[in-house]
Amino acid sequence: MTFEILFFNNSKYERYLDDDFQAELARTLVQGKINNGRALILRYQRNYPDADFSSELQVIDTALSKLPAQKTVSSIMGSEGTATAAYFNAFGKMFRKEFRFDKRTRRPPKDPVNALLSFGYTLLTNEIFSMVSAHGLDPYIGYLHGLSYGRPSLALDVVEEFRHPFIDRFTLSLFNNEVFTADDFRPVENKGIYLTKPALKTYFEHYERRVREPFKLPNTDEEVNFRHLFKQQVQKLSRSILTKESYEPFRIYE
Repeated sequence: MTFEILFFNNSKYERYLDDDFQAELARTLVQGKINNGRALILRYQRNYPDADFSSELQVIDTALSKLPAQKTVSSIMGSEGTATAAYFNAFGKMFRKEFRFDKRTRRPPKDPVNALLSFGYTLLTNEIFSMVSAHGLDPYIGYLHGLSYGRPSLALDVVEEFRHPFIDRFTLSLFNNEVFTADDFRPVENKGIYLTKPALKTYFEHYERRVREPFKLPNTDEEVNFRHLFKQQVQKLSRSILTKESYEPFRIYE
């Protein structure tokens, strides 16, 4: 057992120092994220055919086509940034009720939609951080996000593939189903917009329901939920780091 732990610890640091492995994993993570954002847009368009996302999809498709040729993490992150900006332009067109989304703002979030996106991403990161740590991985050594003091970079690497299919879809449903009203949010000086205490309880209840909600994966009868998928992807990442096996991100389909 001691030898196995030592071997795994050595492997995870060796992989981080392997530029080719790091770039390949970063590229795979970004490709998974962009594909999931694209699929979410196309799913919405199928339900609301009048929505026009042609310009955003063109930018996203161009970013995807450039990924295979990119050999450095910085260039891969450049494509990710371009695709994410286009995705959020499309995302803003999906809000049909009282609240609107113009652009992504963080630190602090400047409106209710950004507040719930940021809060959801934080909860998701905390869940995956715990799972990454439980599998013996160092949550602070990432391949896409890299080293930055105090940042759980590896947890954030895994978070990327779940941002759009889990947190963004969840946030969109909360607003389009009018779970919250303007009275559920309060401004905090120099800290942005936050949920009130009663609304926070409502959010946790809906989050826990969503993360446990069973659904079937495409082309299979397997029934899963998102919390199960978080664990599954962390296990896949652990194997990839240990054996250099290719990593396959979670993907939704349009």
